[in-house]
Amino acid sequence: MKLAVKAAIAVVIALALVAVGIKLFKGKSVDTAIGYYEDGDYDDAIRLLNRLVGTLDYEQAEKAYYYRCRSINRYAEKLERKYDDELSVLGEQAGDAKPERIRDYREKLTRKLASINESIDGDLTLAAGRSRGRIVSGGKFYNQFLAKYKGSRFLEDLDFEELQKIERTEGHRLLRSIANFHARYPSTTYLAQVVKMLFDALKRGEVQIKEKDDFLANLIIQFGRKYPTSSEFSRLFVCNSESVNMRNSPDTRGALVAKIDKGEILIQLEKSMDTFQVGDVRDYWYRVATLRGHAGWIFGKFLAPIDMSRFKDVETEERWSLDERFADWTDSHTPKNWMHVDERGSGAVSFSSREGANRLVFNASHAGGAPAGLYRKAPAGRSFVILARARFAGGSPVTLFANSMPGEKVFAVVIGDEEVEVSGRRIPLRTGEWHEYRLESEDGAFARLIVDGEVISSRINPVRNAAYRSTGIYCLFAPAGVIGAAEMEYIKLRN
Repeated sequence: MKLAVKAAIAVVIALALVAVGIKLFKGKSVDTAIGYYEDGDYDDAIRLLNRLVGTLDYEQAEKAYYYRCRSINRYAEKLERKYDDELSVLGEQAGDAKPERIRDYREKLTRKLASINESIDGDLTLAAGRSRGRIVSGGKFYNQFLAKYKGSRFLEDLDFEELQKIERTEGHRLLRSIANFHARYPSTTYLAQVVKMLFDALKRGEVQIKEKDDFLANLIIQFGRKYPTSSEFSRLFVCNSESVNMRNSPDTRGALVAKIDKGEILIQLEKSMDTFQVGDVRDYWYRVATLRGHAGWIFGKFLAPIDMSRFKDVETEERWSLDERFADWTDSHTPKNWMHVDERGSGAVSFSSREGANRLVFNASHAGGAPAGLYRKAPAGRSFVILARARFAGGSPVTLFANSMPGEKVFAVVIGDEEVEVSGRRIPLRTGEWHEYRLESEDGAFARLIVDGEVISSRINPVRNAAYRSTGIYCLFAPAGVIGAAEMEYIKLRN
């Protein structure tokens, strides 16, 4: 009898919770769920999306399935931070914690994840990483997305998250997984992150390059040509001498690991803390990996920075509808095929010549208080990529570039002192240094900002701004009275 009463109470509670859930989510939309996601309320986002997916049209449902995948992955990361102490003793190489402590922590987290999964209809699970336990999604939501939207524009994002999951839990699979990812997305916007992931895994000893793994050479060459200013590029070298000794320790007495050929690509994994004297040269020792599968130490004398000009014909260049390097000028203030936002402010624009190339120089203090900057009529495409290399030179923030679309909707990248802003989002960045800024959108509804190959902001909404009155491309723009300065080497457009 008591069991029957308890069961009845449980049913009543369950029905009450369902009723509360219906009331809580009544009238809510996918955008509401996305708001939950952006606020870090991943469980609420998933519960709402679960209720919505069966009621939406194709495009809205695609977005709902996509954000459900993103939400459960972020939820797993949030839970990892919450249970950091417990997870720290559950890795494959987590130390000598007592067996009973490991068992207790594992049981505690297993119960917690089971409760969460019941609440969100999810599949969060406990996995053993190399140095610590991990919490990951088992792939349920991803598989449901893939079954319905195999050709989705969102699939690259989700596949990259699956790659990150493999890095965290199954390092031995990472190299082949990267190869498969790169084969599916040879022009991926995640190229820099993939290369960093690979280099870091090599440093930790979690992957082993196989003999003559040719795809790695193509990956590294593509990366080096595209992102020569990134921090990972500085970890690439070539051997500058014939038959150089690679040793198992940073010492000439270290055991011989391999002989390295001249011109062979090397990936830096470590550098010795101090310099050493070898013969008449004092330099560091570098632990490096070859693309033939060897890893060991080489004296710095035998390393040279990689020269990407050797590989110019390896990869087809991206094609641009506009590739402006400011080679031709109508007059000293007007690049050919561009017009001024306001002729009264034309004095803000000039150029300097460096190493045979012109560089656009912008200083709004020379605009006499008028709006200043360049404008170019461009097709009003909602699918676009804009790429520019530039730096902030002082004063108030200036618009690096903007794509102004019909209805006064605009995506604008604004650089100021130590930050970049896009659609109201401010991201810390050393803007006084040269960076390559890439803004891209597939449909005009959202865009993402990539700096030096790294995605730093995604799902960016366009905003309304009457300052960009005409449909087209704005380049180094400042409204009336705004005093800021910047320089640009090039701007490219594809739409």
